[in-house]
Amino acid sequence: MCPHRRYTVKLQNGSTATYVWFKFIEQPAVKTAQQNWPSVYTAAYLQRLQTYIENLHKMIAQRSKVGPKDPVFINHRNANDAAHFEPHLVKIDPTQMVSPPAGFE
Repeated sequence: MCPHRRYTVKLQNGSTATYVWFKFIEQPAVKTAQQNWPSVYTAAYLQRLQTYIENLHKMIAQRSKVGPKDPVFINHRNANDAAHFEPHLVKIDPTQMVSPPAGFE
């Protein structure tokens, strides 16, 4: 049985999405990769990866607002040139942008 609590959110189209909150390196796909390639997915590598992901989330959170009218873009391809970026990478149903449960901020 999964020790993680399940959360739900109602999407704009009326369907319900159910999700579980995992640390990035605890996701099943990462655990499988660690099993299959232990020499690559070492504890040190996974900790660096987790730190990178948490820093990315902090950067996004610092630039985000609750209910923003304008989307938040991270210029991942041209970080030193704000005038040249690709703002139309993905469109997300806003209800899929969930708030972390207490303790997972």
